[in-house]
Amino acid sequence: MKSSLELFMAGNWAVVIVYVLATIANVSGVLFSNERIERISYRFAGSGLALHTGVIALWWVEVGHGPYMAPNEVLSSDAWVIMACYFAFLKLYPRIKPVSILAFPASFLMLALSLFYNPGIRTLPATFRSIWLIIHI
Repeated sequence: MKSSLELFMAGNWAVVIVYVLATIANVSGVLFSNERIERISYRFAGSGLALHTGVIALWWVEVGHGPYMAPNEVLSSDAWVIMACYFAFLKLYPRIKPVSILAFPASFLMLALSLFYNPGIRTLPATFRSIWLIIHI
């Protein structure tokens, strides 16, 4: 448990750092109309999203439920959803590129905030161990 918790925390901090680098590159690329820097920022953000997916998946396997019980899990999954939705909508609507100025910092701020909550493993009460919890959430 202790080593998986340390791995979870280290993985999340690594994702925060990658998202911060993506944000810095993206803001400078968008504001100064530099396509090359903007493409680099998308590579950073994409690799951060892949790493974030791995961290969430490992934590899900460790705790035995999805990221919806503890505040740190919810904030982390919300940050993941922001990035994933941004990239999905970017494929459909390329004109939303400037929205990255909001999406990238929101993701790393939410993820960084999640690291200040207690990331301990919380088990689901017996009354919550049904399909209705997942449907509700």
